[in-house]
Amino acid sequence: ERAGLITWGGRGVVGAVAAVGADLSRSTFELIAYREGERAAIPAEVVRLMEALTYPFTFHNLDGRRVLIQPRGPDPVYYGIRGLSPPHLLLAQSILEAHGYKPAGWVIYRTNQATDAHLAHGVILAEPTPYSYYRVRGVVVEARRVAGRHVVGRLDNGLAFVAYRHLGRLASELERCVMCDVELYGGLKPRFGQLFLYVERAYVLGRYAPSPSRCPYCGGSLESLGRDRGWRCRRCGVVFRSREVRWLYDSSIAKAVFPRPGEWRHLLRPPDLDVEVAGFFSPRSVEWIS
Repeated sequence: ERAGLITWGGRGVVGAVAAVGADLSRSTFELIAYREGERAAIPAEVVRLMEALTYPFTFHNLDGRRVLIQPRGPDPVYYGIRGLSPPHLLLAQSILEAHGYKPAGWVIYRTNQATDAHLAHGVILAEPTPYSYYRVRGVVVEARRVAGRHVVGRLDNGLAFVAYRHLGRLASELERCVMCDVELYGGLKPRFGQLFLYVERAYVLGRYAPSPSRCPYCGGSLESLGRDRGWRCRRCGVVFRSREVRWLYDSSIAKAVFPRPGEWRHLLRPPDLDVEVAGFFSPRSVEWIS
C-alpha cells in the first residue's frame, strides 16, 4: 500500500503476500477441482480406494471414515487432493472421475503444505512471545481436563499449555503425561492474564519416576518411622533423619504424538510423509498443466 498498490480482501492480503514470497524449495502440490451446481458427496469407500492406489504420493485424504478432500462451505471447490507429484494427483483425479465425480474444471498448485515451513523458515523466539510460534522443552507437572474436556497443563518452567479435546490422541497423551520430559510445539496466545501454548504436536522424550531409597550401608529398603521421625533400614536397623530422593529416567516411552489427521494444520508435516520426493519436481514441471 505504501508503494501505491491497490489491495483488497482484508486479512486475505496477508496470505496473498505470503504466497508471492514463499520459499518453495521443499514443496508439495494440491489439485483443486471446481464445481458447478451442488457438491456431490464423495463416499469414504471411493476415497479409500483412491488412497490405496496412490498413497503416499497423495496424503491427508481420510480421517477414519471422515472425508478430508471435500470442503463443507459454500465455496465453488468440489474437492482438493494433496500430493507429492502432479502425475499422482492426475491419477487420483482419474479414479474419482471413473466413479462419476467429474469436476467442471481443475488446477494444480505448488504449495508449502505438509512441509513444516513454519519451522524451517519461521522465527522461533528464545522467549515466549504473544502470537508467535514456539518450541519448548520441559517436564509436565500438571495436566487435567477442564470444561469442554480440553486438556490444560503446566510445565516445570511455568509455561501453561492447552490441547483441545478434538485433537484426539494428542490431548489424551498429554493428560496422562505428568512427570514426562516433553518437547511441545504450538502457538502462544494471552489468556486470563498469562500466556498459553496451544499445542500442535508433542514429542515425549522420557518420564521421571521416583526410585525407592535404599540404605547406603547394606542396600536394604527403608521404612518410615512416622512424620518427622525419620526412616529405618529394614535389614540392618540403622535410622536416618532424612533420605535422598532419586529419580529414574525412562526413555523407552519416547514417541512423537500428533493430532488426528482431521486436525492437522496445513503446514504440519505428517509423521510418515517424505516430502523430499517433491524435490524432484521443479516449478517448470507443472507449467504444462496450466
